Amino acid sequence: MISPFQGESKPLQKPITPEEVRKSFNSLNNNKAPGEDKIHAELLKYGTPLLDQTIADIFNTTFNKHEKIDINGGVLIAIQKPGKKKGPPNILQPITLLNSVRQALSVITLNRIRPDVERYLSNSQSGFRPDRSTADVVWTHK
Repeated sequence: MISPFQGESKPLQKPITPEEVRKSFNSLNNNKAPGEDKIHAELLKYGTPLLDQTIADIFNTTFNKHEKIDINGGVLIAIQKPGKKKGPPNILQPITLLNSVRQALSVITLNRIRPDVERYLSNSQSGFRPDRSTADVVWTHK
């Protein structure tokens, strides 16, 4: 198995704050199936400031001690593609249900690196960027 965490680990330059945790919880989608942790996004969204502080403390302690956070699991399921007739498995759409806490940590990471990454992307890069669409590039080049 290849580990995505290679190289020398470094401490966080700035500890994760309860406010960052709250913002990440609020960005999670409602009415979605939970991952292996069985924690629905709504449970995190409606949690108290004590939950935000506790999760921030867990993240910070784990990173400061260079420990592994076991939140990488996911549940792979296949669902019927919208508008398609039932049929063989090759027309099913695979999706992975990720742990809600992992999704929250991913949002925190994204919010922290986005300003730096934006400086290095060219104006022609539009996919997966705020207020941009790949359709914009197509219309610009026509």
